Amino acid sequence: MRFALAFSPLLVPALAAAAVAPRPLLLKAADGATVHAELYTPAGSPRATILLFHQAGSNKAEYRTIGPRLAEAGYAALAIDQRSGGSLFGAKNETVAGIGRSGEYLEARRDLEAALAWAKPRGGPVALWGSSYSSALVFLVAADHPEVAAVLAFSPGEYLGAPHRVRDAAARVHA
Repeated sequence: MRFALAFSPLLVPALAAAAVAPRPLLLKAADGATVHAELYTPAGSPRATILLFHQAGSNKAEYRTIGPRLAEAGYAALAIDQRSGGSLFGAKNETVAGIGRSGEYLEARRDLEAALAWAKPRGGPVALWGSSYSSALVFLVAADHPEVAAVLAFSPGEYLGAPHRVRDAAARVHA
């Protein structure tokens, strides 16, 4: 089942951001790393789950204004701290702190996979939303997981060490 995100920040009241507070979650990546996350839940059954992945040097706080708006629009939204990140948006990347270093971009794929593994058993469509380097990673993950219903990629590029890795993965995505 495919779906289109019919979301516009202009349709959500400005005060909505204060109405939905995130709930902290811990996920486990395949290599055993603990991935810190924040879950924004809608009042009723979610229309879909949107997994939110941050840009370089950042953390889950990147989505503290967007996550509540997505929840108000009826979506469950999960923002994670990937193992490649930092302290942008005035918050500490707790996953990086737990591992003890910020990893390479491609290493963070395991964290995106952990978020997808968390979302799949909850049912309903799942969308991957990436910013900067994670917008490149969402194509790699979606190419290997046909259950991904939608991809939102903001500023993707060939950040991942091979000249056409992202382009080739994007060509295999059917979301």
